[in-house]
Amino acid sequence: MSFNLLAEPVPMIGGGTISCGKWISAVEDEHEMQMQISIQWVAGYIGSYNWYRAQGGQSITSQPDLETISLWVTLYCRNNPTDTVFSASAALVQHLGGKSTPFRWAK
Repeated sequence: MSFNLLAEPVPMIGGGTISCGKWISAVEDEHEMQMQISIQWVAGYIGSYNWYRAQGGQSITSQPDLETISLWVTLYCRNNPTDTVFSASAALVQHLGGKSTPFRWAK
Protein backbone atom coordinates (compact mmCIF):
# COMPACT_ATOMS: atom_id res chain seq x y z
CA MET A 1 0.00 0.00 0.00
CA SER A 2 1.18 3.54 -0.56
CA PHE A 3 -0.06 6.95 0.51
CA ASN A 4 0.14 10.00 -1.76
CA LEU A 5 1.12 12.69 0.71
CA LEU A 6 4.18 14.04 -1.03
CA ALA A 7 5.29 14.45 -4.64
CA GLU A 8 5.73 10.68 -4.78
CA PRO A 9 3.75 7.89 -3.12
CA VAL A 10 5.07 6.74 0.24
CA PRO A 11 5.15 2.92 0.34
CA MET A 12 3.97 1.39 3.58
CA ILE A 13 3.29 -2.05 5.03
CA GLY A 14 2.12 -3.39 8.36
CA GLY A 15 -0.23 -2.17 11.04
CA GLY A 16 -0.48 1.37 9.69
CA THR A 17 -2.31 0.23 6.58
CA ILE A 18 -5.25 -1.12 8.56
CA SER A 19 -8.43 0.81 7.89
CA CYS A 20 -10.15 2.66 10.70
CA GLY A 21 -13.16 0.41 10.07
CA LYS A 22 -11.05 -2.68 10.77
CA TRP A 23 -9.56 -0.98 13.83
CA ILE A 24 -13.01 -0.25 15.27
CA SER A 25 -14.10 -3.84 14.55
CA ALA A 26 -11.01 -5.10 16.39
CA VAL A 27 -11.85 -2.88 19.37
CA GLU A 28 -15.49 -3.94 19.46
CA ASP A 29 -14.64 -7.65 19.01
CA GLU A 30 -11.80 -7.34 21.54
CA HIS A 31 -9.34 -8.70 18.97
CA GLU A 32 -6.27 -7.97 21.07
CA MET A 33 -3.69 -9.30 18.60
CA GLN A 34 -4.88 -7.07 15.75
CA MET A 35 -4.94 -4.05 18.04
CA GLN A 36 -1.45 -4.74 19.42
CA ILE A 37 0.01 -5.03 15.93
CA SER A 38 -1.29 -1.57 15.09
CA ILE A 39 -0.44 -0.03 18.47
CA GLN A 40 3.16 -1.23 18.15
CA TRP A 41 3.25 0.08 14.59
CA VAL A 42 2.14 3.53 15.78
CA ALA A 43 4.74 3.51 18.58
CA GLY A 44 7.40 2.66 16.00
CA TYR A 45 6.13 5.37 13.66
CA ILE A 46 6.48 7.99 16.41
CA GLY A 47 9.90 6.67 17.39
CA SER A 48 11.06 6.78 13.78
CA TYR A 49 9.68 10.29 13.36
CA ASN A 50 11.63 11.39 16.43
CA TRP A 51 14.81 9.67 15.25
CA TYR A 52 14.85 11.50 11.93
CA ARG A 53 13.91 14.82 13.51
CA ALA A 54 16.73 14.46 16.05
CA GLN A 55 19.24 13.69 13.27
CA GLY A 56 18.40 17.06 11.72
CA GLY A 57 18.72 18.90 15.02
CA GLN A 58 14.99 19.50 15.14
CA SER A 59 12.72 19.13 18.13
CA ILE A 60 11.05 15.81 18.77
CA THR A 61 7.63 14.90 20.07
CA SER A 62 6.80 13.19 23.33
CA GLN A 63 6.34 9.41 23.15
CA PRO A 64 2.93 8.46 24.55
CA ASP A 65 2.43 5.15 26.31
CA LEU A 66 0.70 2.26 24.55
CA GLU A 67 -2.63 2.83 26.31
CA THR A 68 -2.68 6.44 25.15
CA ILE A 69 -1.89 5.36 21.60
CA SER A 70 -4.75 2.84 21.71
CA LEU A 71 -7.20 5.45 22.97
CA TRP A 72 -6.05 8.03 20.40
CA VAL A 73 -6.40 5.62 17.48
CA THR A 74 -9.82 4.47 18.69
CA LEU A 75 -11.15 8.02 19.04
CA TYR A 76 -9.57 9.14 15.78
CA CYS A 77 -11.02 6.17 13.90
CA ARG A 78 -14.50 6.64 15.35
CA ASN A 79 -14.42 10.25 14.11
CA ASN A 80 -12.66 9.49 10.80
CA PRO A 81 -13.97 6.07 9.73
CA THR A 82 -12.64 6.19 6.17
CA ASP A 83 -9.03 6.85 7.24
CA THR A 84 -6.30 4.41 8.30
CA VAL A 85 -4.17 3.77 11.37
CA PHE A 86 -1.41 5.63 9.51
CA SER A 87 -3.68 8.67 9.28
CA ALA A 88 -4.30 8.47 13.01
CA SER A 89 -0.54 8.20 13.60
CA ALA A 90 0.24 11.27 11.51
CA ALA A 91 -2.50 13.24 13.28
CA LEU A 92 -1.14 12.13 16.66
CA VAL A 93 2.39 13.26 15.78
CA GLN A 94 1.00 16.65 14.75
CA HIS A 95 -1.03 16.86 17.98
CA LEU A 96 2.16 16.18 19.95
CA GLY A 97 3.87 19.12 18.27
CA GLY A 98 5.21 17.45 15.15
CA LYS A 99 4.97 18.31 11.49
CA SER A 100 1.66 19.42 10.03
CA THR A 101 -0.33 16.75 8.22
CA PRO A 102 -3.41 16.71 6.00
CA PHE A 103 -5.06 14.37 8.50
CA ARG A 104 -7.02 16.17 11.17
CA TRP A 105 -8.33 15.24 14.52
CA ALA A 106 -12.10 15.54 14.36
CA LYS A 107 -14.00 16.04 17.59
